[in-house]
Amino acid sequence: MGRTLLSLFVAAITCATTAGLGCELVGGIDKRTLGAAAASPSDGGAGDGDTPSGDFATCTVTGTGGALLRFGNVFPSTDRIDLCLRPSTAASFAGIKPVFASAGGACAQGLGYKNVTKGLPFPADTYEVKVVRAGVATCDGEAVTTLTQALAADAQPTALYMIGNGRTKPSLRRFVESRPGLVSSANERVLVATDEFPAVDFGPLKKRSLPADFAKKFIANVAYGDPSPKGDSTVKADENGYIADASNSGTLLYGISAPGGTTATYGVVRKINPGTSYTFFVLGTMTIPDFPLEVWACDEIASNGILASCSDAPPVTLRVDTIDLNLTGAFSAPAVNERRAAAIDAIAKLPADVVCAQSVYSDADKQAFIDAAKGQFPYSYFAATTSETLPDDPRDITGYAPPDPQVLLCEGASATSLNAAVDCLRDHCSTDPGKESGVAPNSIPSTCISDHCYDQFAEIITAYPNCWTCLFGQYASYEPMSQIRNVCTTRKGNVSFFRGQSPPLILSRFPIKEPDRRVLPGDGFRNTVLRAPIALENGANVDVYCGGPGTVFDACETYFPGPSRYGNGATNCLDAFRNLQFLQATQIRDWILSTSGAPRNRFVFGAMMSSGPAFGDAIAAQNPQNFAVVSAALSLGIPAGYTPECTECPDNALRAQAGAGAAIKGVWSTFNMIGQIPVTDVRKLSIILKDATVPDATNPAVRYPVSTSYGVSSEIRIAP
Repeated sequence: MGRTLLSLFVAAITCATTAGLGCELVGGIDKRTLGAAAASPSDGGAGDGDTPSGDFATCTVTGTGGALLRFGNVFPSTDRIDLCLRPSTAASFAGIKPVFASAGGACAQGLGYKNVTKGLPFPADTYEVKVVRAGVATCDGEAVTTLTQALAADAQPTALYMIGNGRTKPSLRRFVESRPGLVSSANERVLVATDEFPAVDFGPLKKRSLPADFAKKFIANVAYGDPSPKGDSTVKADENGYIADASNSGTLLYGISAPGGTTATYGVVRKINPGTSYTFFVLGTMTIPDFPLEVWACDEIASNGILASCSDAPPVTLRVDTIDLNLTGAFSAPAVNERRAAAIDAIAKLPADVVCAQSVYSDADKQAFIDAAKGQFPYSYFAATTSETLPDDPRDITGYAPPDPQVLLCEGASATSLNAAVDCLRDHCSTDPGKESGVAPNSIPSTCISDHCYDQFAEIITAYPNCWTCLFGQYASYEPMSQIRNVCTTRKGNVSFFRGQSPPLILSRFPIKEPDRRVLPGDGFRNTVLRAPIALENGANVDVYCGGPGTVFDACETYFPGPSRYGNGATNCLDAFRNLQFLQATQIRDWILSTSGAPRNRFVFGAMMSSGPAFGDAIAAQNPQNFAVVSAALSLGIPAGYTPECTECPDNALRAQAGAGAAIKGVWSTFNMIGQIPVTDVRKLSIILKDATVPDATNPAVRYPVSTSYGVSSEIRIAP
């Protein structure tokens, strides 16, 4: 064995800390996501993903006539739409302008997903209606969908809704509205706007959380696109599908089930006010995470500007910032002490509501972040794990729980060889040379080991790979020399780095109620995902997750040569790491979906995936098969108009310091994924913490960002 093996440390550590430099880069981005990211004419293709801010409510459409027409877009898509109305007196659409484009100003952006207007005045007539993409100036172009005859009668409020499942062409339907006959009762109907549920039963539920049994079924067997009940309802519906609810029961959870079901699995909390009418929409899709299936209710009398009132309180904007700080001991990129101090200061100043910080392995470091940020983020959570903490599910991908090996980590290696190796670290590669209390210096340690301790480590690396992994892992975890000797000579089974401490930390402006964590299976690093339920000012509840699977270490044979228990039988360590990452990603996905999916809790996942999709010429794929495990089930939260950017980028000086050339592509591996939230509610996505502010300890003229990874920031509108 030559010195080449130890010299590979630089490349190995580089791939570990700036994922993707030497890793396999293949694959492409999810086509569903690309469709969602395409800019629409109405938003101008804003490069930072800043979608229309919701000012459509300030739109003003002037008109005359005794007929009221309501327009609604409940078709799952990021495209915004406008409508063209051809009266019976016009021979064609020539000369007719779209309703909202002709109004100008805020109206010109058109109707987005889940935009439902109040009733707007038009002359009574029978109209041919054409839906067009927002931004077009005339009505004589291509239609998204049409309705050949739409009667708008005096004193008869009428709604035109674009409905469908998002996978096939949308349909435009006309629905007449009814008003309550008594001021003491409310009218309610159900419009199944997606054929994901061919038909539903509807009514109030016995409790305020899902799943829940019906307290009473108001309406039975309402089919897709037809609000008239076909089953035995407890209250007779009128000709437009409304039932009169005289219970005055206030705020309840209203739910739906398949016909004949006793338990609702989807629902919405809504206050029912006497004297008004409500349409409860069933919309979205079960197969496209960007548009989750949901129940949603609009008041047909109350409004907010031009929009109907479709929630009991205004939505609020939740900002979530996620950053992989790469504070991983001697596995870190250069200038770890300087970067730590700068990161603590930067995180405390973020104008976010919630921060998810990853790769902060030391609990002391996590506490330093918490203490510095208390003014901005008074609430926090991290999992206090140790070397003895077991994974929540120890099974591998085949369902088998591999036993913990009962062999000493340095079994067979002589005490003389072990002590000589550690003595060399102590004397030449330590913060306190010659003393057992010394630890690894503030730099990537591979060069020092290669320059000074090659002869002492050569036999151990070759003959005792598990022993080498233990020695280097403890050293890189900033353990003192005395601890390295003790752990590697007395511990059986698998070594834990950083004494089993977990990397993620959540900081929050809102109180965190009953947090939880998921400890993932693995060897060495204690990968963990956190869950922090929060309640926003408008009463909305959101589950915030933070964490991710482990990194796939390129050149892993250099310092992780031993086989992994969770490598699914792979003898090549790179394949074993990929298999382990796949297992961890699967457990993360399943835990999030089981924890937040069944009760239909909205959630945001601050995800450091150590994998990601390709995009264009600038972003390379990284272990895309493992990324797809999670991205196929959760929305990436990409707003319309956003052009994806790398989070681990060639222009980051830390990567250059670690040996990455400018020709190396960037990697997109940090995300704010969402669930039970339509992607159209993500108002903005941007990259943060890019500035090079951290001076190099040996050369102050050189400056770095706080991490090898840039952060991501998402602004998400959350209704109650």
